[in-house]
Amino acid sequence: MLQSEKGLMIFMGAMDPANEGLMVDLLKVAAAVCLVADGHERIIEAVTVHGENSECGRFEPIMEALRNTDNPTLMVCVCVFVCMSL
Repeated sequence: MLQSEKGLMIFMGAMDPANEGLMVDLLKVAAAVCLVADGHERIIEAVTVHGENSECGRFEPIMEALRNTDNPTLMVCVCVFVCMSL
């Protein structure tokens, strides 16, 4: 995933706000990737490309998942990802 130029773009393209389990796992990995060298920039680029391809705001799927859930694990994962991606 990190070795391929498009690996993170494909990974972040899997965001599906309707699938809470997937979003939890995806956001955990994305937050962790922000910690490795160049990870932050690559995650932000992947989120941006996904937003452009989906014709929505780059963080819209993440915010939609947050708005439509009462799952505390997903809420925490969104907050952690946001903090790590700043």
